[in-house]
Amino acid sequence: MPFEGGPKTLLPLNTPRRILLAGNSAGGFGVHHALPLLRVHYPNVPIEVINDSGVGISTPGAWEATNAYWNAASMFPQSCADCIGADGNLTGYHSYQLDRDPRLRMGLMSTKLDGVVLKRLPLSPQAYEAEVVAAMAELEAAHPERFRSFVADGDGRTFILRDFDREIGGTTPRRWIDDRSERGRVELGVRLRS
Repeated sequence: MPFEGGPKTLLPLNTPRRILLAGNSAGGFGVHHALPLLRVHYPNVPIEVINDSGVGISTPGAWEATNAYWNAASMFPQSCADCIGADGNLTGYHSYQLDRDPRLRMGLMSTKLDGVVLKRLPLSPQAYEAEVVAAMAELEAAHPERFRSFVADGDGRTFILRDFDREIGGTTPRRWIDDRSERGRVELGVRLRS
């Protein structure tokens, strides 16, 4: 697809039929900040977000410290008082995006014991697993037609890079993402837990 613009604006010359916005690890977290920028340029194009291992489970105060360090607080909308929850999680931010954008569909991927996150957070493995499962269930209950999760046992990270063909609940990350990216009306499929 031909593009125009420089480093600040790399936009296709033609309006796409759909957009798949995907990232893993920090990039998984970053897709949620890139989403509003895409929406401004493409207000009527359906956008599919795939966040692999950047689901935003944290502890109270951790995001505020990260935002101060990276000067990133401006990436959260002022109208989103619950973007960073009292528990430190970004579930409110994901829900905020789904609440305000009817053309958005979102899929989050994680393991129950993400080893990278657990190394930096003062959470027990049991507490982290409970937070991941609860966050995904909350988003699925609030947005049953436009949100799905892919949550696996274990402490791995980044399915797209590391475990693209791992069978979980009758599918693989490859098939789960293909189902979102190649069909006209994307079917998000089943809620997965292993």
